[in-house]
Amino acid sequence: MFSDTELTASLSAADASQPDPGSALPRVLDTLADLAAHRMGARHGSLDLVDRTANEVITSVGRSPVPAVRTLIASVVAERRTVVVGGARESSRTDSSNENDVPDEARFYVGTPVVSPGGLLTGVLSVWDADPRTVGPAEIADLEQLARLAADLVQMVRERVTRPVFDGVAVAITELMDLIVSGATLNDVLDTLARTVEATSPETVCTILLLRDMKLHHGAAPSVPDSMRRAFDGANIGPTVGSCGTAAYTRQTVIVADIANDPLWEAVRGPALAVGLRACWSVPIIDSSLQVLGTFALYYREVRVPLPQDLRQMTRWVDLAEVAISRARYIAALRDAATQDALTGLTNRAEALRVLAEITGTSNTPVAVLFIDLDQFKFVNDTLGHAAGDQYLIEVSRRLSACVGQHDTVARIGGDEFLLICPGVDTAERAQVTGNDVVEVLRQPLPIEGTSLSVSVSVGIALRTPGAEAVTEDLVADADLAMYAAKRAGRNSVAVYDQDLRAQVTDRMRLEADLNQALSSGELFCAYQPIVDMTSGRLIGVETLARWTSATRGEVPPTVFIAAAEDSGQIGAVGEFVLRTACAQMAAWLAADRVWKGIALSVNVSPRQLADLRFPGVVEQVLADTGLPAGQLWLEITEGTLVPDPSLARTTVTRLRGLGIRIAIDDFGTGFSSLAQLKHLPADVLKIDRSFVTELAVDPAAAGIIQAVVTLAGTARLGLTAEGIETEEQRRILLDLGCRYGQGFLWSRPLSPQRLGELAGHRWPAAALAGSAAPAVALADHVPDDGRHDSDHDDEPETDQRGGVPIHRREAGDEQPDETGDETGKQ
Repeated sequence: MFSDTELTASLSAADASQPDPGSALPRVLDTLADLAAHRMGARHGSLDLVDRTANEVITSVGRSPVPAVRTLIASVVAERRTVVVGGARESSRTDSSNENDVPDEARFYVGTPVVSPGGLLTGVLSVWDADPRTVGPAEIADLEQLARLAADLVQMVRERVTRPVFDGVAVAITELMDLIVSGATLNDVLDTLARTVEATSPETVCTILLLRDMKLHHGAAPSVPDSMRRAFDGANIGPTVGSCGTAAYTRQTVIVADIANDPLWEAVRGPALAVGLRACWSVPIIDSSLQVLGTFALYYREVRVPLPQDLRQMTRWVDLAEVAISRARYIAALRDAATQDALTGLTNRAEALRVLAEITGTSNTPVAVLFIDLDQFKFVNDTLGHAAGDQYLIEVSRRLSACVGQHDTVARIGGDEFLLICPGVDTAERAQVTGNDVVEVLRQPLPIEGTSLSVSVSVGIALRTPGAEAVTEDLVADADLAMYAAKRAGRNSVAVYDQDLRAQVTDRMRLEADLNQALSSGELFCAYQPIVDMTSGRLIGVETLARWTSATRGEVPPTVFIAAAEDSGQIGAVGEFVLRTACAQMAAWLAADRVWKGIALSVNVSPRQLADLRFPGVVEQVLADTGLPAGQLWLEITEGTLVPDPSLARTTVTRLRGLGIRIAIDDFGTGFSSLAQLKHLPADVLKIDRSFVTELAVDPAAAGIIQAVVTLAGTARLGLTAEGIETEEQRRILLDLGCRYGQGFLWSRPLSPQRLGELAGHRWPAAALAGSAAPAVALADHVPDDGRHDSDHDDEPETDQRGGVPIHRREAGDEQPDETGDETGKQ
């Protein structure tokens, strides 16, 4: 038995050529620690061995642990189980330490005990990183399997076999494990084993065959001529198929002392005798689950019967062959898991970064990095299910692989994000050609589960030219920035990174950070614009408009901060803030004055909100918290929102209407949705886009379009309202065409809740000031205070025959104090 001192000395040996069976062990364990780190996506890994009392670390292999990691190692030793810090705890075997007590260099840590087959705690296998990350049961199971492999290796040293006849086996173990852990192929590992056997017993010829699909296949046969190797490669197993075919079939050792005369060899003896082989002893290689992996055979050039010591030594070699095959296959699968995407088989993110780092490590090698994002892929998953989404990703992977060169790397680095690494590409023009090829090949419809799917893509490109310094992560980040620029330019676009883009993105990131702060600091607020009956001047609704007055930026236009919220994913929080604020305000108005009874509250819904299946629940909770009747809330969605996934839109809208909420389709006529959708979509109101209203006086076609929409709304029994009304002429024409409700500068700009509350009971002018072509600049300038607050509003606002109170979402000039008009009222 090795003492702790002898073990430490063995692990400190540096020369693998020494006969000490532990001399190659440090290199094997060091590679094992690196493999563990790579599998977990961490930068550092170590194997720390403890003394027999498990009280003290006696040596470390791999990266030397920092003090904080040593503390965590001690906790693994004390608890005798896997410990995870900064990762998901998805296994009952894991635990979590207090992350606040862990310094930055070890914010992510996973450590698992290394326990010998006899139950002795040998050490701890650890991985750690400065960046937190998520790990699941599969990664943890792999780390624990590597720990068992480490335990086997250390146990081999501690229980060193002293009999000289077996020294070759002990030495071979570490040599084979060195090959396996270092990533050698199974055939190379087995070839090394067979050569070691033949070197130990020069009179033997060793072969190892692997069993697949009830056939034996070549594993290793370094001294067998090709003619015999070909004869037995792919042979069926059976009760009389030579020594190996019979051993694999019967699962028993088969000793044939005389191939020429043994009936087991009758059908296959020719190839063996032709190369001078006369005897064959074969043993089936069976793993711990009792599965036959193959056969281990020793051939001799003379008739020969084994002695008992021959069989004992052969058993040791067979055991080693089983370990080599099982471990090599496991390590190969582990390496695949560490370097390949499990779904598509493409290179994964960690391996792609390693490949890119190798390329950028050579100063003269140019490279183009293409960041590819599938636009609207979420709709595929939500509509057809994740199984269809997986099929789509697999097909995308195939198409990407087919359109790149043999030296290029295709990687899947996220859910619907891919990376192309193209060494040798040194100009933006060449990279753009590849990017356009990607767009073209992916835009073609894919048949998935009987449905033809077509999802657009956005491609961002970053270049490293010859001789330029480059950091791997920076190139990927730059390509990512360019991808977002392509996405903003329109789907199926390609953009190339430059310094101006970096400045734009930096500004956008600062804006997003300021917006996040604005949500908590009270800088965001809501303004409200009246919606009126153009025949009577009756107030029938108010539209809620988000506003931001920044302490550092001043007034930020909604077109700017809403776009930033959409891009950054903050739109959900902004949208909920606007919804909650508006509902609370309407509830307060209702409590203060009965004139508000029946007046509609209009709130806009972002496409991202509509695509979120949780959104109806958010609306229901806001109504419950504020006490606002559901029938008084109107939600507006843009026509274009319905296009990417009509099924999901219908589902969400149906759930909202089931709560009693009304739905309006905004910007009607400007999108690309089919009019046939209106027959199936549960909407209540159509909104005539301001672009048609603006052209009424100068373009007869605009009046024709509006007339068609009026007819459509009547046929579908939908409410109708017009937006962007700025002149009396526009109001008159709209009334003549049959549109009764409207909103715009003709009546009022957006107002504060206090000012609108003061004026709610007034009659709004049914006609504009005669001859005035300019928009109204303030409500008070046009509505006299005639003292009538309640008398004319005791009844609820009347509705037309097509289905209730119409509403409006966006008006010309909603955001700006000037009178030019724009379309920035969208929340």
